[in-house]
Amino acid sequence: MNLNKLRNGKLGIIIPCFNESRNIEALIKEISLIASSNKIEAYPIVIDDGSYDNTYNVALEILKDEFERGFTIQRFIRNFGK
Repeated sequence: MNLNKLRNGKLGIIIPCFNESRNIEALIKEISLIASSNKIEAYPIVIDDGSYDNTYNVALEILKDEFERGFTIQRFIRNFGK
């Protein structure tokens, strides 16, 4: 079995966030590093669950830098919980 062959060519990674502006950059960079070193095309899906801090903007900027091939980011208007 070839571990680098994924269904539809991408590995979707769902990242739920709530007030994670201090941590989200390190997480996204680590996912990018692991994916690239293993030759896996990752597709992060960040869900900002109504954060009160700058989580959405920090995540958006780092996603633009690390995942040029695509990502999704959603922002909820309030905290819905998981």
